[in-house]
Amino acid sequence: MKDHKPGNAVHRVMALVSAAFLTGCGTTAALDPDASGPAEDESVIVLGVQPANYRVMLFPGTVSAGKFTQDTWSGAAINGVPKDGYIVAKAKAGQVLGLVSVQATKDGGHFGTAFNACGGRPALTFEVPKSKVLYLVDVEYVPHAVSLFVHYTHRFAAAEHHLRTRFPRIQGPMQQHAFQALPTTASCGGTVTIPVYIGR
Repeated sequence: MKDHKPGNAVHRVMALVSAAFLTGCGTTAALDPDASGPAEDESVIVLGVQPANYRVMLFPGTVSAGKFTQDTWSGAAINGVPKDGYIVAKAKAGQVLGLVSVQATKDGGHFGTAFNACGGRPALTFEVPKSKVLYLVDVEYVPHAVSLFVHYTHRFAAAEHHLRTRFPRIQGPMQQHAFQALPTTASCGGTVTIPVYIGR
């Protein structure tokens, strides 16, 4: 699958499926406003997320034969709910990350319906370069029965404004970073699935 780059306003609508449990846990949440960087061995990632109560979890993994396989021994590299519409976080350079788990939280907490990209369903996947400030995309989640529709939209100017006004110590130009929506190799186990894919 080709990399996603700016062009069409919305690239794709896809569906994650309701899961009985989360695939692992992590401790890396959104950065505080006084955060600085990036250092040589990391990059700053800017990701738009709506609605505000959706916790996203990006896990390290590998890409082989056009598919993303999550590293089951690693916790989430990025794990948090958006603040003012965005997650701004750091990730170690050299990792391949996949947005494979989403949770509709209650009051910004850890409890709520979990959704996983499994059974060949696609996940937002990208490689983390060294010492960059990167905008990925804006993601909007729309629940439907036991599925979760995922809308990708590019809003670079809004993301840059958010970064510069709320994180003044983050240095360097923000760049658009390409990603792929790659099928995942994880099994859905005993989850109930409704596979819905809508091109747009």
